[in-house]
Amino acid sequence: MKHPTNHCIVRRGAWVVCWFLSVLTMTAQPVSWERVPVLGDTPLSVIGVSPRAYILATLGVNVLRGDANGEHWQVAGVEPGSITGFAFHPSGLVFASTRWGGVSMSTDQGETWRNVLRAPGSPGLMHATALAINSRGVVFAGTMRYGVYASTDTGTTWNHLGAILAASPVYAIAVNSDNHLFVGTGTGLAHSTDDGADWTIIDSNLVVPPVLSLAIDKNGTIFAGGVRVVHRSTDNGQTWIRIPVGGYQSKTIGHIAVAPDHSIYLGTGGVGVLWSSDGGDTWSPINTNLSDLLIRDLDVSRFGKVFLITGEGRLFRGTEHLVPPPPPLPSFPPKNATCLSDTMYLHWKKIQDVGYYHLQLGTDRRFISGLFLNDSTISVELARAGGLAYGRQYWWRVAAGNAAGKSDWSVPLSFSTMPEPPRAPDIISPGPGDTIDIRIVQLSWEPLECARAYHLQVANDTTFAPGKMIVDTVLKKHVFTLRGLQFNRRYYWRLKSAFERVSGLWSSAASFLTYKAILSTPFPGIPPSSPFLGRCYPNPVQTDVAIPFSITRPGPVSLEIYSMLGRRMSVVMNAFLEPGSYTAQWNGASFPNGAYMVVLRASSRTRTETLVISR
Repeated sequence: MKHPTNHCIVRRGAWVVCWFLSVLTMTAQPVSWERVPVLGDTPLSVIGVSPRAYILATLGVNVLRGDANGEHWQVAGVEPGSITGFAFHPSGLVFASTRWGGVSMSTDQGETWRNVLRAPGSPGLMHATALAINSRGVVFAGTMRYGVYASTDTGTTWNHLGAILAASPVYAIAVNSDNHLFVGTGTGLAHSTDDGADWTIIDSNLVVPPVLSLAIDKNGTIFAGGVRVVHRSTDNGQTWIRIPVGGYQSKTIGHIAVAPDHSIYLGTGGVGVLWSSDGGDTWSPINTNLSDLLIRDLDVSRFGKVFLITGEGRLFRGTEHLVPPPPPLPSFPPKNATCLSDTMYLHWKKIQDVGYYHLQLGTDRRFISGLFLNDSTISVELARAGGLAYGRQYWWRVAAGNAAGKSDWSVPLSFSTMPEPPRAPDIISPGPGDTIDIRIVQLSWEPLECARAYHLQVANDTTFAPGKMIVDTVLKKHVFTLRGLQFNRRYYWRLKSAFERVSGLWSSAASFLTYKAILSTPFPGIPPSSPFLGRCYPNPVQTDVAIPFSITRPGPVSLEIYSMLGRRMSVVMNAFLEPGSYTAQWNGASFPNGAYMVVLRASSRTRTETLVISR
């Protein structure tokens, strides 16, 4: 036979409810809260769950009664005093603490009440704050001004338990299975082993007053709550440890309830309900669907059902009817995304109260074969996918799961990787050794598929140090016009590509020399009707060569060197010139022996000459 266990719930400045369990039941963490309307949305202030399968609630002097599920409410009666809490006697009697009328008792489940304890010198006022009943049926009542009273005859007579507790308001009372009595006050915690005849003041520096709430579990572990703190004792209050409650310890712990499965519920003054299944070592908030995070009252039934009243007076019931979550909503990569890297993080929207996520990624849109990832152990809203193939299309989907099962899959989305690994773009012009006229320098490079932008740097030397930098910019195009350079200076430039969430490498630095074309001879008389490109000299050439040409109209002029296969090898000049005869100098020391084409473009005309390098 199991010994009865006494459980107590306490409330700051208000009440204690105790009940006796002869059969242990199990419960689970409420997944969410569901609102229970009471008599046309009547706001409530206090709730008490009877072990006899009914619930009492009140707003002021009106006492309401509902069934064990918190439904089918009716007005049970009126008590002449503002009720602050309920306690249920093993015999079926109900005791109520009141704000100005002391303690009252009901023999008919709250329909009629009679006063059983008033202040000394009746009819003086008494603010009763806390109630508790031990396994022998002794009723204890805490007050705001008069300390603690006890009744051994179900409220007929009361004994004052000493002036030691009258110096401070009593906020909470609890008794354990050995009938040890614990009282929380504004100055600390008191302990009695003989129904209040003698007291020990627990002055452990770990118990920070005031003690606003108390609860004792089946194993005798005591939990004491106060302003921003919760303490725990496993040796009848001799020693205490402070329990961390994560980032929620900035609020008042006004209510503590221990469920039949030993899980603990904390009702706070602003962060809702905290729940622990490991004796208070770790805490989780359970506030889904709560409209107000100020908890006015909290109670747990003998069957493990949790009820609470919010600061706005609404009644909520913890629901254990867990259903699978909805499918997650994917966020990245989006539908039909392209040009992605071989490594990325897949993201989806967070779903509350989910135990795991299941991700599938593969090349088959039906996910029958070709799975690259098939992970059902993901605990956060993202997953890394690395080592994907370039130039491939992939499909992905995600599901969420909890204790009730797994959701449907999200709608499959596809994305494609970039055709090749991120690389540096090839520089086109000006290339190594090119000589450029000062008035216009147009930088150009190979446009890369999937590149979203290009980072361009131009500097006075190869270090590209900040003090040497002339241009440091990000561009969408693959050309850039550079102006304002100095004569007879060598400049260096490089660039890299930016792809979707990844960057390529820097290209090798290219250099070019600026100069001003030399006007050889002005045209005598009428200039020629079309541009003219003369023979290079010397030709064949070993290193330096002079290239004569004539321009008949003002405009842009380019002079370039091509291989015999048509590949541009060098830009000799790119300038805006006036009509006249010019000679450009070019150094071919870095080019191999062979034949090349010299190409002049001016006035929408093209002229060519052959140049031979021979050493």
